[in-house]
Amino acid sequence: MNAIKTVSVFGASGRVGKEVVKLSLLQGFKVKAHCRLNSKCEIKHENLSIFKGEISDYNLIRDVIEGSDCVIITLGQRAPYKDIFCGKSTGMIVKAMEETGVKRLVCLTGAMIGESEKNLTFPFKMMKKMMTRKRPEVFDDRAGQEDAVIQSPLDWTLVKPPRLIENGERKIFIYSETLKMGLSSSIGFDDLAEFLVEQITSKDYLQKAVYVKY
Repeated sequence: MNAIKTVSVFGASGRVGKEVVKLSLLQGFKVKAHCRLNSKCEIKHENLSIFKGEISDYNLIRDVIEGSDCVIITLGQRAPYKDIFCGKSTGMIVKAMEETGVKRLVCLTGAMIGESEKNLTFPFKMMKKMMTRKRPEVFDDRAGQEDAVIQSPLDWTLVKPPRLIENGERKIFIYSETLKMGLSSSIGFDDLAEFLVEQITSKDYLQKAVYVKY
């Protein structure tokens, strides 16, 4: 990968996305952040450009990506889970990256998403089955998001955390492709953001899915 100077962040108004923006700026990157029209993007910095608009707007997505060296996706549905958009939006982001020549992609999904059974304990597998039955459209959407990434020719990394919690005291997190996830597994929002930002320049998990937890 060439030297990365500018990072585009989708989902920048979310809990993880905000921290990704802050940490990226602290590490000296220029950041192009996408926020929804009705969201609060309160961070101000000379190296930060904010793009507000709907994630379904392909021209806007392309504008956010144009001139960047890396894209980080932290999109996710929120209760009551009626807004299903991750798969389609990620597909558009991938298309725009291919058109603009941006290769590095770091995409946040989740430990329950996609073909994850080998990484889950038996109780967690049962939890996944229950949640999939309860919200099939959400799980189908997130699986489609992973498919859009995996089937792309990009230098992608999927980051798959378990339950997200508020950070108290910062902790040491562990990560690997084979990490086992259980019902008690968790990671803080801030620590997860730190791991995502580490992947901007890391080559350890190119075209791989990595699980991360405490």
